[in-house]
Amino acid sequence: MTNSTTALVRTAIYVRVASAEQSTSLKIQEDACREYAEDKGWTVTDVYQDQGVSGTQTSRPEFARLLADADADHVDVVLVYRFDRVARTIVAFFELVDALRLRQINITSATQGIGIPH
Repeated sequence: MTNSTTALVRTAIYVRVASAEQSTSLKIQEDACREYAEDKGWTVTDVYQDQGVSGTQTSRPEFARLLADADADHVDVVLVYRFDRVARTIVAFFELVDALRLRQINITSATQGIGIPH
């Protein structure tokens, strides 16, 4: 709930697994992110799920949808379970995080206690 001293933080949860066999992991990731957002008082606006997408790829349908929502000013922060859900290589990670930075979107890990400001 917001009041005059608390701004609404519109949170996009991003989850990813590399194979369909890991689909239960999507729920684990989402649940942990929802709990983290609730603890912070953030509002989850949407969940973006890339299933069967390698962490080495930077072209992802749901991440692209997330960026479109960020361009439409619907997102303040992206919340991930762990940063390896964003990417599995340094090059891919920085490419995707830079796309968020250019849109002035922060990204935070629910389990690692780390946030990357824009």
